Amino acid sequence: MNQLYWSFVPVAGFCSHIARHQKPNEGLDTLFHASGPDLRRLAPTNKDWQLDFSNFGNWVRLNVVVAISSYLEVFMRAIISAALKSDPAAPKGNTRAVDGAYLLKREAQQDFESEIKNCVVGEWQSRVAQYRRLFKNVPSVLEDSIGELERIRIFRNSVGHTFGRDVENYEYNLISRFVPMQRLQHRRMLRWLGLIEDTVRAIENHLLSFHIA
Repeated sequence: MNQLYWSFVPVAGFCSHIARHQKPNEGLDTLFHASGPDLRRLAPTNKDWQLDFSNFGNWVRLNVVVAISSYLEVFMRAIISAALKSDPAAPKGNTRAVDGAYLLKREAQQDFESEIKNCVVGEWQSRVAQYRRLFKNVPSVLEDSIGELERIRIFRNSVGHTFGRDVENYEYNLISRFVPMQRLQHRRMLRWLGLIEDTVRAIENHLLSFHIA
C-alpha cells in the first residue's frame, strides 16, 4: 500500500503543477494532449479538472486509510491466533506452561475464535482490554494510542459505510451528494500510517518475544 500510494504522489504533483501554470479555461486535449474516444469523459476545462483531481486525491487518501486499517485487523487476527496456539495457557497467566505445538500435533488445540474476535472488533478501548486479558501485558505504543486508533476506526467506518460522509449527517440526508465528503490531508494520513506501522511492530515484537515459539 505504501508503494502504491507513493507511485501516485509524484504524478499528482507533476500534473497539478502543469495545470496551475496554464489557463483555467484550457481544454484537456491541449493541456495533457488527451485524445481518443474517452476524451468526452474528461472535465471540459483545466479549472474543472483541477477540482476533480483534488477530490480524487482526497478519495485515494480516504481509501488508503480504509485498506490499511483492515490490514491491521487481519494482521492482529493472524498473530494473536499464532500466539494463543503456541502458548495456550497464556490467558490463564501460565505463560509457556503448555507446549502449543504438542497439542497442535494431536489436534487437541482449544478454539480461541471468540477471544481473537474481541481483539479486532469494536472500540479500541475494549480491544486493548481484551489483549491485556489474554497476554497480561500490552505494548506501550498500543496502550498510549487508544484514542488515535479509535479516531482512525471511526473515520474508516465513515468511508466504508457512508461513502466518506460523516455518519450522523449521512443518516439525515438521503441524497448523499448534498453531504460534503470528509477531507483527509496528506500529512494526517501519513501520521496515521506511521501510527499503524508502530502498532504492528510493537505487537509483533511483544508476541514473538513472549508467546510464539
